Amino acid sequence: NIDDLQKVIQLLRSEDFGQPLQYINMRT
Repeated sequence: NIDDLQKVIQLLRSEDFGQPLQYINMRT
């Protein structure tokens, strides 16, 4: 589900979240 991950990453980046991005990176 790379498309879903990209959507989540875009949302997090738009909200300027840092910790969630690291969490997603660890999950992948």
